[in-house]
Amino acid sequence: MAVAVAVVRPLVTVQSLEGNMATDTITTIALPDVMKASIRPDIINFVHAQISNNKHQPYAVSKKAGHQTSAKSWGTERAVSRIPRVLGGGTHCVGQEALRKHVSRWSHVRPYQDLALLA
Repeated sequence: MAVAVAVVRPLVTVQSLEGNMATDTITTIALPDVMKASIRPDIINFVHAQISNNKHQPYAVSKKAGHQTSAKSWGTERAVSRIPRVLGGGTHCVGQEALRKHVSRWSHVRPYQDLALLA
């Protein structure tokens, strides 16, 4: 990759904000020393990469998946098994079994972590 060389322009043309642009006189002033510094492509690439990370959507299976519930056992005398069940109301998941290996859920499958076991 070729490195771009910055062009130094020591003079800048300035025009006033008031008046007609066709008839205004244009003045030329010297550029400040700070503006004469060359542009570093490595800094531009770094800043661009960091700003683009703001839009990054994280993905993966959480290690806590399936265990972030308010599940408690209902106890005995309810004609159901004593496995912990999700508490609450107003959602379809209330009363579902949770937090056990034999519960038919996908919390034990971690597709981004278990690929080494398949090889």
